[in-house]
Amino acid sequence: MDGELSRAGAKRVFLITTGSIARNPAVLGPIESAIGGRLVGKTADIGQHAPVREVARAAREAREMKADALVSAGGGSPIDAAKAVAWSLASGIDLAEPDALQRARGVRLAGKPVLPHFAVPTTLSVAELSGSAGFSAEGTNEKVGVAASELVPKAVFYDAALAVHTPLELWLSTGIRAVDHAVETLLAPGEHPLPDAAALEGLRLLAMGLRQVKADPQLKTIPVVVLTSSREEQDLLRTYDLGVNAYVVKPVDFREFIDAVKALGGFWAVVNEPPPAEAAIG
Repeated sequence: MDGELSRAGAKRVFLITTGSIARNPAVLGPIESAIGGRLVGKTADIGQHAPVREVARAAREAREMKADALVSAGGGSPIDAAKAVAWSLASGIDLAEPDALQRARGVRLAGKPVLPHFAVPTTLSVAELSGSAGFSAEGTNEKVGVAASELVPKAVFYDAALAVHTPLELWLSTGIRAVDHAVETLLAPGEHPLPDAAALEGLRLLAMGLRQVKADPQLKTIPVVVLTSSREEQDLLRTYDLGVNAYVVKPVDFREFIDAVKALGGFWAVVNEPPPAEAAIG
């Protein structure tokens, strides 16, 4: 990381992460050490789906610290939050303002000073490879966001020694989400040979890796649910072949989607009877 930060001319780095990572010195320590004396501030308040108020607060703190670079650590939420912070600082728009998204429609970042962002992912969400920044709106919790090619992280650091601390349920669920991304890429309208090639290779690696995880006696009883937009029979069969426990086609309507997620959560957390812990670990 030192080399990439030096290449970008970064002298004042603001770190954006989550409470779970901040409480784990085995993850936070190496990241802060890699940033070194450049670290001028951090926030560990980013929650699931990056609530917009937390994103706006992080932007204010980064501005107050006169940050010239951002480092994100964790899953999709802190990585998306860092991209949204970069967008907010470059555009001058406070994302917590009621009309922020309406004003954002006409904003272009070309030629504007966008803070370089360096991502340290610890899940398989692949938010680090996109220029889209999703966050949840105030009040409705609807997932909204901003996007620009300038928001793609300047460098991504994959470190297995950090990823092993990710809770297994989260690791598996984001792995299946990555499968969903790949399938949607392949089924998208139009010609896109390069993304298709990457998606096919990703599916090959995910199929191999997730099978190995589910084959582990300590992990195989963890339920895996796929939320996808694909109704293709071949995707359904292939997904069950990978060892998932449920395949759910996502409703298009946002509120129907929220209701579906709540129903799934209620089933697996309340209705379903998991195996006893001692049986799960053999």
